[in-house]
Amino acid sequence: MENVEIKTLIEETLNKMSIDFDSVEMEDNGFNTTFQIKTADAGILIGNRGETLEALSYLVRRMINQKLQGTDEKVVFVLDVNQYQTKKLEEFKEGLRTSADRVRLFKEPVELSPMTSYERMIVHSTFTDDPEITTQSEGDGRFRRVILKHASNTSKESKESV
Repeated sequence: MENVEIKTLIEETLNKMSIDFDSVEMEDNGFNTTFQIKTADAGILIGNRGETLEALSYLVRRMINQKLQGTDEKVVFVLDVNQYQTKKLEEFKEGLRTSADRVRLFKEPVELSPMTSYERMIVHSTFTDDPEITTQSEGDGRFRRVILKHASNTSKESKESV
């Protein structure tokens, strides 16, 4: 499915929800595509702690998966409103940097809070090229989390997968 089709689907969904929006713009960061919704009604679309935005993202993904049913195609994208997810991601990465600094300083593992598979993937990719930090996912389901370890304290040289 082309990004233009996804953009159109998002716009149609917003129109059916009677949400006024200025634009839906595509931003490709090389890793995935972000569909940035620009609107004065950001609070309505974001909701309490991003819950409405998360639900909207889920809904759009389900509609896309329905259209792709029977194909091997997989579409990865992020839905954002007025840079909310982008700012949240930067705050998340800043917290990761702080935790990594703690691991470097004390050479003790730091267990992060349970997180989504997308967040775990961000953690693993953030430290892929870091020679001092290794990552390991542990736990099951919604309790799955990442542990940051100092490379000198781990027997495995390779990074763990999400």
